[in-house]
Amino acid sequence: DLARRGYSEEKARKGMTIRAIVIAGLAFTVVYGGLLLFGAEMSGYTAADTDRTTLLSSMVHSILGDFGTMTLSLSVALACLSTASGLIGIASNFLAGLTKEKIPYKAWVLIILATSIAMASFGVEKIISVAAPVFMLTYPAGLAITIMGLAYRLVPNDGAYKGCVLGAGVAGVISCLGTLGMSAARDFLSKFPLSSMGLEWVSFAAAGFLIGWIACRTRSKGTS
Repeated sequence: DLARRGYSEEKARKGMTIRAIVIAGLAFTVVYGGLLLFGAEMSGYTAADTDRTTLLSSMVHSILGDFGTMTLSLSVALACLSTASGLIGIASNFLAGLTKEKIPYKAWVLIILATSIAMASFGVEKIISVAAPVFMLTYPAGLAITIMGLAYRLVPNDGAYKGCVLGAGVAGVISCLGTLGMSAARDFLSKFPLSSMGLEWVSFAAAGFLIGWIACRTRSKGTS
């Protein structure tokens, strides 16, 4: 998207990306750090099974009253609007290119909007329950790709890179099964280090890294 907006040189794209990451990172730290502190201070104020939207709204209202509730609504609307607009634009541009403009950009925008409106009608809790297995499936491999990309100079060969991502992907599949209710999958993952923090995939990624590294190195020696 940066290239499409005129940042054609790699150096310019990197600079803008770094600035965007720093600004977004600081803002997210303030927002979510505040929410964590807010939640910790207000624990016990509402029932444990209260849904997320009601919980946040009630906490804000208890401190700032109607003004706080209105401000929260406006903040969430503006935050969601900017995020949704950016995601819809980027996704529509990508899908239009993927289909070689057989389905044009504007059509993809309308399709994504219609799908989003239909999904939103189910409510936050339902969306989270549906999205959770997909998230658990994809996030370990996504994080592994990110880490390998950031530390690419330290990655010894392609086998290590691929093995790390594949190992994390395997952990994601098992974690997804656990989220869908398979107790055996949850019990299996609980035996790995850092499982209490949801980081059991690190062991899989590390094992894949080593296996891929050794396999690629052995194959290279064999061909030479």
